[in-house]
Amino acid sequence: MKTKRGFGVLRQGEARLAVEVRRDGRGRWTVAQFERVPAGDAPSSGLGRALAREAGTVAWLLDDTEARTSVMALPPLKGRALERAALGLVARADGGAPETWTVGSQVLGATRRVGGGDGPKLQDVFIVQASRPVVDEHLAEAARWGVRPGLMLPAHLMLDQLYRRHGPECDQHAAWNLVFIGQDASYLCISTRQCVLLTRRLPQDLSNGADPEEYLGRMATEIERSIFFARQTEHSPQVERIIVCGDHEMAPRVVDRLQQQGLAPALYWEIESLFVWGAAVPRPDDLPVVAGALLAGEGLPYNLLTTPMHRAFSAASRRRALIGAGAVGAAAVPLLMVGGLMTARIQGEYLDKAKGRLHEAQARAAQAEEVYRSQRVLMARESRIAQFTAARPDLESVMRQVAFVTPPSVVFKSLRLRENEPGTFVLHIEGESAAASGAEAQAGFVAFLEALRASAFVAVDGEPQRMHIKPGENRAGGERTVFSLDLRLKPTVVTEEI
Repeated sequence: MKTKRGFGVLRQGEARLAVEVRRDGRGRWTVAQFERVPAGDAPSSGLGRALAREAGTVAWLLDDTEARTSVMALPPLKGRALERAALGLVARADGGAPETWTVGSQVLGATRRVGGGDGPKLQDVFIVQASRPVVDEHLAEAARWGVRPGLMLPAHLMLDQLYRRHGPECDQHAAWNLVFIGQDASYLCISTRQCVLLTRRLPQDLSNGADPEEYLGRMATEIERSIFFARQTEHSPQVERIIVCGDHEMAPRVVDRLQQQGLAPALYWEIESLFVWGAAVPRPDDLPVVAGALLAGEGLPYNLLTTPMHRAFSAASRRRALIGAGAVGAAAVPLLMVGGLMTARIQGEYLDKAKGRLHEAQARAAQAEEVYRSQRVLMARESRIAQFTAARPDLESVMRQVAFVTPPSVVFKSLRLRENEPGTFVLHIEGESAAASGAEAQAGFVAFLEALRASAFVAVDGEPQRMHIKPGENRAGGERTVFSLDLRLKPTVVTEEI
């Protein structure tokens, strides 16, 4: 149910950002309160009272690495049965007991039969999961503020839901790639109209703005790889649009680079335009928490928190309830004695029916196990594709560094790349070093050879295959040192992001 106000809280380093947004009669959202609370401190008295009073509309955001999502096929279940099945599959896939995880789920569409008209019924379920210790840690910090949040989800899901409800062209595409560029973290979500299918972290600018073109190239490459990985999944979505949001300086440049590379059409989405900010000056990393505050007021179909418990009754209310329960119990004893025989007969019939349901549940469990095995095979295949793609050499970077260490006197005549063994590449170079004298020409070649041997990206494979001195061809004379050598590209160190 929509309300006229919502709150969002997100941890940023050692501090917390707390935001309140309000909706006016014309549907516009205004950032009413915007506070950065240092570690160990509490929010201002006004914001603290509002958080405690409006706990049902408080969204407590997790970092994008503290939770993940998946789509699983389960038998038709509802309520607690669906939650228990999701917990069991999560525990089997990621380890631990079901009690060590917390999940939120949403059923996607109607049930279907596997293998034809007589096959078992299954339904697709979108699941967001986080470990119980992580959720308990955030709840303990919220308790120190005197708050029991009503909503807890990762930041990337907040941005995904915000785009589905308020983004440009949100209802015109069957699948899209939402890219968020922040200062502390950047990530993307490949989604369909039903749910998020794939979430990945994006690289950060390690040069701190010194080499923006190299950073833009890495971003575009990772976005292209993610679209390729999504195509290998069971759903195999065809991404029709790339939406880039976040940093208002870098995001438009990423859009331009994507359009140059000929990927899916890209556009820049300015999230800030959805709100009236007042005196608040947001950073790109503040946008997810503001989105969470808006969605907390509108409501979401899934949540990592269980249903909040109602406040306990007062002592007087408890005493009256106990007296009333005692009176009802004394009056119900004769009825219970008379109804004992009827209950025994009904229970016998119920047990017979329960045996039949147990056999059906065992059959469904066997079907779920088979579906789980198929899912594991697909996940292993995606992991293999990711490792193979990441291990390929970055030829653009290698050639740029080779050119950097080459002296001005050295000129390349030909470059050839070949693969000796799977994953091992050799760059064959033929060239010459020209100078006024043979000593200078040879010195230029020696300096080039030493620079290659000292580099961290290639290794000289043996000695130069050919090296001899020829006289120059120009009128001024001079001499040339003609050479050919093989450079073995060193393997790329692959680091897995969690």
